[in-house]
Parts: sequence; C-alpha cells; structure tokens
Amino acid sequence: TNVEAVQALWPPEIALPRILIWNSAFESGYLHAKLLLVDSFDVFITSANLSLHGMELNMETGIRVKGKPAEDMALHFDALERTGILRCLSN
Repeated sequence: TNVEAVQALWPPEIALPRILIWNSAFESGYLHAKLLLVDSFDVFITSANLSLHGMELNMETGIRVKGKPAEDMALHFDALERTGILRCLSN
C-alpha cells in the first residue's frame, strides 16, 4: 500500500520513481534498506521508512553521498535487478 500512496502523492510533472523490492526466498525476510538514488550520481541513505512515522514523527537519520560512491551503488543495484535478486514494482 505504501507504493500506491507514494505514486498517488507524487507530483505529476516529475517522472515516477522506480521502486525495487527484494525477491526473498524467505517468507519472513524484508528488504529493509531505504535509499533514494538520483541519476546514478546522488544518493540519500536513511533509516526512515516511507511512512507517516518514518517521515514525520520518528527521529531518523540519513546521509547524502554524491559522485563515485553513488555511481557504484547504482551499478550494484542494476546488477541485483539484472540477476533477479531485486525486481521493479513501479512504471
């Protein structure tokens, strides 16, 4: 339901984000990583969930990284998607 909420609230003039999920072999396993990667150059990694508590009520932390480390992260996530470990929910 969070995916539909994000898509419904997303500004129409901005392309929808690609949302990746983990194809876990374990029923109780979850992808807990939260990051926003922009143009393979800029990444924000955070402890916050995309929820009311995570974005408005909890005390969370995050870090913004630019340049080569962000590019490396984009390549890594592309490889995880190509191999089927992650799959795209959006678009």
